[in-house]
Amino acid sequence: MAFTEVHAMKLKLLIQLWQKGSSQRQIASSTGISRPTVRRYLQLAREMGLSPSGPGPTEAQLAELAGRNRPGPNSVKTPARDVLDPFAEMIEKWLANDGLDLTRVHGLLGERGVKVSYSTLLRFARAKSFLSPPGVLTVRMADTAPGEMIETDFVEVGRTYDPELGEKRKTWLLLLVCSYSRHMFVWPTFSQKLPDVIEGLERAWEFFGGIPRKLVIDNFPASVAGPDRYKPRLTVGFCEYAVHRSFAPDPARTYRPKDKPKVENAARYVVRRFYKGAEFVSLEDMRTRARQWCLEVAGRRDHGTTRRRPLEVFEAEEQHTLNPYDGIPYETPHWQIAKVQKDRHVRADSVLYSVPSDLNLQGKLVEVRLTRTLARIYYRSILIKTHPRQYEGGRSTDPDDVDPKKRDYAARDPEIVRRKAAAMGEAVAFYAEALLGRDPIMARLRSAHALVRLGERFGAGALEKACRQAAAVELYDVGRLETMLLRALEQSAEPEPPPPPGQFVRDGNQFTALPLIEDDRDHYERGA
Repeated sequence: MAFTEVHAMKLKLLIQLWQKGSSQRQIASSTGISRPTVRRYLQLAREMGLSPSGPGPTEAQLAELAGRNRPGPNSVKTPARDVLDPFAEMIEKWLANDGLDLTRVHGLLGERGVKVSYSTLLRFARAKSFLSPPGVLTVRMADTAPGEMIETDFVEVGRTYDPELGEKRKTWLLLLVCSYSRHMFVWPTFSQKLPDVIEGLERAWEFFGGIPRKLVIDNFPASVAGPDRYKPRLTVGFCEYAVHRSFAPDPARTYRPKDKPKVENAARYVVRRFYKGAEFVSLEDMRTRARQWCLEVAGRRDHGTTRRRPLEVFEAEEQHTLNPYDGIPYETPHWQIAKVQKDRHVRADSVLYSVPSDLNLQGKLVEVRLTRTLARIYYRSILIKTHPRQYEGGRSTDPDDVDPKKRDYAARDPEIVRRKAAAMGEAVAFYAEALLGRDPIMARLRSAHALVRLGERFGAGALEKACRQAAAVELYDVGRLETMLLRALEQSAEPEPPPPPGQFVRDGNQFTALPLIEDDRDHYERGA
């Protein structure tokens, strides 16, 4: 089975739901984590000393919990899914928009070189919710308890004038409907990004006077990174917001309006009764009138299903059951994925932030959490660095993050060189001052650093003597000074002793040429 790493923020939500009494099935449904994985994490949590009635996990416990479940050597991928994933949008268009049969889609994919079986394509289309599973019946779900659930949805309604840009922009309505009372809140917005969505939710909690225990959400990118029929993946930012406001997010399936029927039915009512036929001068005007409309029109109508007035039911039976809302504005964090560069910095929002050099993370991917005041850097869910937030074009480098061997050079501080030279001797200090001059530019500073390294290499005493001799003739050149030290080292070296005689070494007189006798001379002349 393919391995899916669970983010620490999801683990925190998992533990929070467990400690609130949710079952493993409910936790899996809210977090998008499979039940076997939930069971495994809860077992690990118990082994670490966590309990359903105890305090929440610390940062260290979360990091340990995330590190206890890593991919093993036998993790595999599903090859057919990998082949069809790049064509998911095309398959969806053929089936939903063009109305083609799945057999025709199978043939079109074959023409494009995608060789999969028809049954594989059928399973893929059903898993992606492009086709309805066979034999689906409409089942009326049980009513929810007061304050238990609120359903949300986005409805595109047209274009609204934006005074800041001086033009009309695409506009959505963020709808929230209480499942029990049917009381609703409408928040017009120009964007579905996370800060805009959270702003709308914060205004909704203020409007309702509390927060539900569960929130059914649509699959907009700010909340769901990977929509899936069984295991949707929530974004880290929305997961963190759910933990902060103590509600369980419940992503609906794509193209499944029956997963959130109350808000789907309310969407048609809002468009027909609030938006159509009305004129709005700005987004703020639409928001003001939407809030008033929810209280005076939608809240006081006789609901077609319950045959009761939603606002009256909400105030009498549901409002007091909601979790309390503290009214403190939530600061929306911005998460980014960044790569650690060779200089041990990461770039986030056009700003450089340093990471510790002792971790050796060059080329690794880290997560950067940006707020208005802080930038936090995480590696595999472990917090490794915190910086004050800088803005575009800035840089934040902690001197402790620089390589110790290059820390003094990177500081560009001549006083560091002066202190080190003074510790090696008076002549060395005088020589360093002569190299730096009155205005220590970078080239002179490099020479001064090289002088200090000569002392570390040859010793302070040898450098002191060489500096005294060089200063006497006004020779201020680090390269020539190194040559002097090398020659002094060669002259002071003792001569090497002669090598011991070897096993086959003979005296020289043994190789003296002897006169040939008469028989030998005849032998060589005959060429024998």
